[in-house]
Amino acid sequence: MTQRKVVFAGIVFVLLFLLLTVKTLAAAEQTCVLSKEKFDELKSIQNNPAFDYAQEIKAELDLRKNLLRETVGCAVKDAENIKSSLDSAAVSDADTKKLKDELSGKLGDAINYYELQRLKIDDLGLQGSRDFSRSLKDWRDGNYTTVAELASNLIIWSRNQDIIKTTQNRINQINQTVYVLKLVDNEEIQNLWEEASANFKKALDFNGQAGESLRRFDSPDKSLEEIKSSLDALADTYKKFFELSDVISKMLPG
Repeated sequence: MTQRKVVFAGIVFVLLFLLLTVKTLAAAEQTCVLSKEKFDELKSIQNNPAFDYAQEIKAELDLRKNLLRETVGCAVKDAENIKSSLDSAAVSDADTKKLKDELSGKLGDAINYYELQRLKIDDLGLQGSRDFSRSLKDWRDGNYTTVAELASNLIIWSRNQDIIKTTQNRINQINQTVYVLKLVDNEEIQNLWEEASANFKKALDFNGQAGESLRRFDSPDKSLEEIKSSLDALADTYKKFFELSDVISKMLPG
């Protein structure tokens, strides 16, 4: 395999990684979702004519407690996984490290909170289990969700910095090839090169904006959208690399 083919095989890998990362963003949000069957079982208990009042209360309470244990257990695991990934994320500048440490601390607090709540489940009565469930959801919505989403965005953003560096190296390599081989006078190559460079500049701009959004504790949706836009621009950059490679390959001996 020629050196040129090796270089662009690496580009294929990076582009596939970019596309998989974009798809992973949405999938990462779907955690701790209890199955519909669990809630159908709860309804069946409430509507079961074979149960007398005491049996219905006991059966419903047992099921609610199991649901709460499953919910809290999943929440703990979710927070632990995010915290572990965040703690291992590589960040270079002091401001981003400060953000990382702050989010990690908040995730640690969330884990402690969930563990304390888990200890209360065994002593709950039926109404207490209902109140506990509502309180847990309110606490998650108000104290955990935003922190978890920001931490997940920071993890993705930190990983993307290596992709940015890889792309910059590709830009430098191709730039050198274009000028050394005096291909800059070729209009098609010049246009493709300018488009690739423009796409990479967009990627850098969106990447920088995403970092600033994270450090300002902007809405997670804002930083996530900027991360996606950066990845989209990187993918467009690599598409132009492919097109440029094809044109150059046709002009050079195999």
